[in-house]
Amino acid sequence: MGRPRKPTRIKELAGTLQKCRTNPAEPVLRAGRPAAPGWLSPAAAAIFEATCDDMARRQTLAVEWRDVIADYSIAEADVHTCSAILAAEGETFMAGGQIRPRPEVAQRSVAATLAHRLRAELGLGPVAAGKTG
Repeated sequence: MGRPRKPTRIKELAGTLQKCRTNPAEPVLRAGRPAAPGWLSPAAAAIFEATCDDMARRQTLAVEWRDVIADYSIAEADVHTCSAILAAEGETFMAGGQIRPRPEVAQRSVAATLAHRLRAELGLGPVAAGKTG
């Protein structure tokens, strides 16, 4: 299985676009800033806006990214929330005479993994920054 095709816009930004390697049937994303969903928590809404600002600066923001950005924002907010709880309460607790990890440890791990995957999909990591300029 080969590597997935890069979108034409990424090739343009990186300066590697060649006419022979373009896909004429490639869907075109609508440029614009997506509105944050009203059901986001205040922390997730702030991350949503910051993510949109970052993607706009990189010239990769499109309306169609709304749900992915919202999912990323929720995951990042969950990481911050769990980290704050763990900083205040510690990572373990006593139950039945045994030391057990707090549930927030696993929740933070799952949220961090999801945030990492979505960050890569959105092109926000340091490697993606090098690819798009």
